[in-house]
Amino acid sequence: MKTKSSLILTAIFTASLLVDGTLLAQQPEPKPFDLTHYEKRIPADAWMLISMDMNVFLSSKEYLKVAMQNSKLIGGPPKELVDLMTSGKLNIIWPYPLLFGVGGDASKPGNSPDNNPAVMDFLKNRNHFGMYFNLSAIPDDLVSTWYKSEGQDLKLTEAEVLELFGGLKKIIPPMHGGVDFAKGQFRMLGAVYDKDMAAKWPGDGIPKALLDVIPDSSFMVMGASLNIENANDDIQMRLAEIFKLVNAMQKIQAPEGQPAMDLDELGKQLNALAQDAVGMDAKDLLKIFKGDMVMAIGMDPGPPEPDGIARPIPNIVVGLTVKDEDKVTNLLDAFKAQGLLNEEMVKIVRRPGLLFLCTPNLAADVEKGAVAKPLAGAALKALQDNHLSMYIDLQKILAFQDLAAQDLFPPLDQDQQKIFKQMDSMVLTGKFNEEKLVNSFAFKFRDPKIDTLAFFAQFAPQENRPANTFPEKPIDSNVTLNAKAQLGDVEAMHQLGTNNWYGRGGLEKNERLGVTWFRKAAVANHRDSQYMMGVIHWLGRGAPKDIGQSYYWMSLAAVQGHQDAVVWKPKASAQLTPAQRATIDQTVADKLKQEKAP
Repeated sequence: MKTKSSLILTAIFTASLLVDGTLLAQQPEPKPFDLTHYEKRIPADAWMLISMDMNVFLSSKEYLKVAMQNSKLIGGPPKELVDLMTSGKLNIIWPYPLLFGVGGDASKPGNSPDNNPAVMDFLKNRNHFGMYFNLSAIPDDLVSTWYKSEGQDLKLTEAEVLELFGGLKKIIPPMHGGVDFAKGQFRMLGAVYDKDMAAKWPGDGIPKALLDVIPDSSFMVMGASLNIENANDDIQMRLAEIFKLVNAMQKIQAPEGQPAMDLDELGKQLNALAQDAVGMDAKDLLKIFKGDMVMAIGMDPGPPEPDGIARPIPNIVVGLTVKDEDKVTNLLDAFKAQGLLNEEMVKIVRRPGLLFLCTPNLAADVEKGAVAKPLAGAALKALQDNHLSMYIDLQKILAFQDLAAQDLFPPLDQDQQKIFKQMDSMVLTGKFNEEKLVNSFAFKFRDPKIDTLAFFAQFAPQENRPANTFPEKPIDSNVTLNAKAQLGDVEAMHQLGTNNWYGRGGLEKNERLGVTWFRKAAVANHRDSQYMMGVIHWLGRGAPKDIGQSYYWMSLAAVQGHQDAVVWKPKASAQLTPAQRATIDQTVADKLKQEKAP
């Protein structure tokens, strides 16, 4: 008599052999795309298609194991079945993707997918999970039928509904997208099929002069190459259709007599606001620039603080190609007049046809035309090869968090930390090509051979899996520290400065209060607080940025043997004139002499 387990195995094996297109065999190499007997029956005018490639799920042993262990079947699958399916001895192959479609008429002569490039591209991509949508393929007759049966309660006539639907067709082109669990990366791929957009929007590529000012240390870079002048008319058309949609929705939901939104009126209001702010119409602002842009954000190490961590200094640059130099000058003058540009924090660099805004530490290199070590590798390629791009180096962000002792993301549990540490980068791109915009969003892993589906499967919730918990950090008694500090305990003063300046020990971050306590301890010759005062005046956080004061406190800390102060004192000194340096040196000498006096 067969056991329950063997009966289940026999049933699954037999059923698998009978399923059309499904075989039990060794996994074959993927074949080049070719329309199959059932894919040829997909109508070119389908409204929506959904596809799923089962092979990627069936070929991942780790995923199968997790899926079967989390099965909702009573008692779960037998262990023998789990072991067999995940042992590698038995492979299930599903040669064709599952396809589900809505709309269209496959019986029409010539109505095959090869007559619709968007449908063909969707099929060729063979995403592990994908979707195609074409609003323009939905016939007006169907909308009219719906209106007569369901739309009578709307405050719109049938003609208005059809006009609204026609507007939606203009601004929502055919599109498709999908998810791929590729080796070494998790990708979301898609395309938008819009001839007008593809013809008018793309620029000629980001010029080298913009790329050369991006430091390779940047952890996030963005780029765009668009033809703003050509795209402007197309954008106006789309905005007009959006306003029609908004007005229609307003008519359905708003009380009678409420004024409709008007694109021309909004344009006049924007022009008036722009005239007040910068002295020119809003529409003319777009004509100032050509449409090429880069932005990069990174960090340079700053002076180490008492805990040994070198706090970072922002490293930011924005570059734009300019079409009208005179209007750029007027625009910048208007910003300065209204206090919108802090030239201590942001430096403006002008070169023929180019405008740069950057942090002061990059200004000299940007003026020369290139940073010492410009962007390279995958990040540079993303900007060079696409009209729209963003590249985020996740490993550099992790390094920055360690350097800054600050979290850029919410606290992560152990599983999330493990996932994040395996990630290399996040890349978003868009490229106009052959009457379409091809877009991609990918998480790339540090290991290019990693099975991404198996990697994510290991973090799926499982029964009897212990929850991840983190012990809370002990919180210092600030009440006790404050009492000691009031009695003159210098170490307590320094600790209160640390807790307030960093936001530690259960206190909210308050840099100014932290400086107050650091200063009291520094005056009392606490060398770590003296060094911290040097750092604070170097960075201008909690107290004014003042290199002279930074040099003064660094000097006092260095006399007491603070090693970081010894290193950073010369860097502060280099930014002072000889006269300034001599005056401060004399002040330090007088203070030390006074302290030694009986």
